[in-house]
Amino acid sequence: MLPIAKFEPPFTEFFATPQDINFAQLCNTYDVEHQNIYSWQQLQKLLKTLPSSGIRVLELQTNRQLDARWRLDNLDKFAADLLL
Repeated sequence: MLPIAKFEPPFTEFFATPQDINFAQLCNTYDVEHQNIYSWQQLQKLLKTLPSSGIRVLELQTNRQLDARWRLDNLDKFAADLLL
């Protein structure tokens, strides 16, 4: 959403800072529970019950370009709802 996003590759290199980490492997290395999230319902279900011990990583992968486009397309709708 920043104006500099129009300039590639500087935007990706200095602002987007994409991560090239396999979180499932990283969690496995430290014996940490990991789950990919594919739906809102799955996330809600997993958040209802927390682990009894240790930690759990819930990974939700996103697409930066699609997410930015969605925000631009819907920002006016959100603002209108706030004014009601």
